[in-house]
Amino acid sequence: TEGTLRHNRHEVKVYQSYFAHPKYCDEIRDIFRSVFVDTGFDEKKYVYPIKTNSLGIKVEYPNRYVAYFVARGPKADFIKSLIPDKQLTPQFLLSLTDEQLKILYDTIMKGDGHIGKYTDHFTQRKSKNLEMFQMLCVLVGLRSTLCSNGWIRGTEYFRVYVSSKKRKNACTYPNSLRREEVNHRGVVWCVHTPNETLVARRNGTIY
Repeated sequence: TEGTLRHNRHEVKVYQSYFAHPKYCDEIRDIFRSVFVDTGFDEKKYVYPIKTNSLGIKVEYPNRYVAYFVARGPKADFIKSLIPDKQLTPQFLLSLTDEQLKILYDTIMKGDGHIGKYTDHFTQRKSKNLEMFQMLCVLVGLRSTLCSNGWIRGTEYFRVYVSSKKRKNACTYPNSLRREEVNHRGVVWCVHTPNETLVARRNGTIY
């Protein structure tokens, strides 16, 4: 989420504030050194101009100090093939090991997430990645809820709230849910899967 993939260039670019998050920059640098050991990478720093708020006052903000990490070559093309248009896919998530899924979750939270005492959350504009992030939460054993987070400069943002309660299994027990008995005439579906596990989402909440 903190980078760009350009179709017309054989490169991967990741950016981060070296003023607000110097440790993240060190981590990204170490990863690039490890992954792109054969082709190398470029690191550049840029300082964006100071913004002026609605009152005409110039405001200093730490995220204007940005470090860019740029890598090119076959490995960059391979990364782009895994996540075209920066969109996660079910096939990609299901191909990962449990350890890799946890690494992916932790890394996404470092980009557009927030770690709280009781609840974590991931915020982004509407995209398929919101649904894929909820799928990722299921695979790592976390319960999540998707809801609107309001509008910013004409764009609606959404937030996925994740329970920080550690769970042994990615499941919800029926006796923990509120139930209501209703009179019904017609077909009632009883869904089964090979391992008798069923995951559903209603109003943005995963069960």
